[in-house]
Amino acid sequence: MTSFFRRAAATAFASIYFVLPAWSRLPDGTTVYATKMVNFCGEAAPVRVVFYQRIGESIGVAVLDLSGREITKNEDDSATLPLTEATGIYDLTGDRCPEIFLVGGAGAKTFEADAYTYSHGHLRKIGSWSGQGVRIQYMGGKPVIAITGESSLTNLYVWNRGKFIRANESFPNFYIPEIAGQRKILKNGGSLPAYMYSQACWLSAEALVYGRRYGEAEAICHEATKVVHTRERVIPSLRGSEEVLRADQRKADQEIERTLSLVAKARQKGANNLHQKTRPTELQIPRA
Repeated sequence: MTSFFRRAAATAFASIYFVLPAWSRLPDGTTVYATKMVNFCGEAAPVRVVFYQRIGESIGVAVLDLSGREITKNEDDSATLPLTEATGIYDLTGDRCPEIFLVGGAGAKTFEADAYTYSHGHLRKIGSWSGQGVRIQYMGGKPVIAITGESSLTNLYVWNRGKFIRANESFPNFYIPEIAGQRKILKNGGSLPAYMYSQACWLSAEALVYGRRYGEAEAICHEATKVVHTRERVIPSLRGSEEVLRADQRKADQEIERTLSLVAKARQKGANNLHQKTRPTELQIPRA
């Protein structure tokens, strides 16, 4: 299922909120983001799902019967900023039954996300995430939960054997733009702290190994080493002397060597993950 609402990104969040309808029994001061009539699997009648916010307090989801009576609700008080357009109804578990996905702001550049099932009058949380970005990405025709973090690759989560698992390795092509972004850091000609180049090596290698592209991973890390020792491309991480700069370069060298060592070990095992300790068992997930 696709999200049940699509609103222009340029529209201010405040403009998409509306007054709580008369049929609801939710508390005063609640503003509603969206509502949807949903036929949940195993239920005798459809129910109304309401995504709402209590300003400065929490975000929440409520399930109401057709008369507007509240059946159940769940709130997240760690997210007090507006809900985002990733909020909606999706088949997150691949069982052709709808699940609820609630996403709201929790502070500067931080979002909280919760996934719920609904059955026989009860909401059950089946997943929870936080990150700098949360979205649903369709791959192989199925929704995948994509969580963006700081100084890390986007992590992809799918439902597998009764729980959500990280499944980055199953979608290597997803990371092509992220690899390109790290290559740009190495080739842009500007000056950055040495750790930015060792980080570009690590993130690129991590993503390339998802697709077992070991040679490319090694090549980009060797390029990072050259940039770290190109004086005009490196500045101290903190204001200081040449001694600070040399310490930064030594640390970057160590990080790059560590990454290259992990790539070599992954190549030996045929692994598609730098953290993998044994030969991989492939998940049966449609590939992007």
